[in-house]
Amino acid sequence: MSTGHNSYVPSASFRYPWAMDGGHEGIRRSELEKLPYFKSQLEDGRLFFILTYYERADESWHLYLPTGKGSLQRMLAGEVISGQYLATKPADVATDIESPLGTLIYQHLSYPRMERELPPILNDIHQCAAVLEKYHVLWRHRAKAVGLETSILVQSELEYLLLLLRSYYDALQALVTAIADQLSVTASGEKALNKPLPPSFAKVALFENRRYPWAEIQERYKLPENLAKWYEQEAEVFELLRALRDRIVHRGGRLPTIFECEGGFAVDPSDPPWDQLHLWPADQLDGKLGSLRIIFAGLIRHALGASSRLSLAIRSCVVLPPTALKDHVRLFIRSPFGARLVQLDAMMAQPWEGLDASAPIQQ
Repeated sequence: MSTGHNSYVPSASFRYPWAMDGGHEGIRRSELEKLPYFKSQLEDGRLFFILTYYERADESWHLYLPTGKGSLQRMLAGEVISGQYLATKPADVATDIESPLGTLIYQHLSYPRMERELPPILNDIHQCAAVLEKYHVLWRHRAKAVGLETSILVQSELEYLLLLLRSYYDALQALVTAIADQLSVTASGEKALNKPLPPSFAKVALFENRRYPWAEIQERYKLPENLAKWYEQEAEVFELLRALRDRIVHRGGRLPTIFECEGGFAVDPSDPPWDQLHLWPADQLDGKLGSLRIIFAGLIRHALGASSRLSLAIRSCVVLPPTALKDHVRLFIRSPFGARLVQLDAMMAQPWEGLDASAPIQQ
């Protein structure tokens, strides 16, 4: 049986099993009915996940742990501090975001391999929140620590983010590959993927340094149209991330200079590779310089959107098995730095961190 974990107040960290659907290896059905999000038993090889649940009606947290002999016991300290939880709405709209891809998996595709393929995606999202928090910590302390070259530290965070997001696409690819055999095309009832997919996103979306059009991807891998279009849509940013990763890792290259301006860290948008991003409206430039934060926010927002768009593509083109969760139950991500992810759109609209005090980002 597999394990997952969240962190809870006061500071304990629990690891608990994911119940098997038959009761022969996990939790009895009568015990599963204690879970406020349980709807029906699974009979098709899927697992039933045991996660913390937030009940919005009375603002209560429900955490159940196995106690032996197939039984469950509700724990008193169940609020998630860092991790995932199920709910119909977020417990805190200022810090918690839904993972539409996670919702899809927990609702319909909780096959055994998901215990390995979904957590890296969710972990990468947590890391993105941490990167954004470190960015703002460095900005706040840039003038307080004598000799601290904050622009160099920020550059190292940007390099880490580029590597993180590059690997994130392969994590998405691993998940698609994992569920491939379970999917059926809506129109014909045939398997969604009639040809094994490579483990690398690049192998599907790119060929000899050019991006495949979606029709060619569809023909090459016998994909549903909307899934092939997802690969085409994501390929442009992925190609840039891959080129930057190769420049840093394989060729020992450096990113263009990062400047410290009164309004925030900045780059020259005309420098390659930033000239490929097209993120800076003219009215957001400080002379010839553009906010660096918009790169962080823009790339992370695109990455989060990639997983959401993948979930929509899968829902649009395949027949999904019935959910074992009650109606409208979704998966939410909570991080100590989750407010940064909630604020992404606001950062894009007003990217200069030095203006946050006079024009604070709305939560």
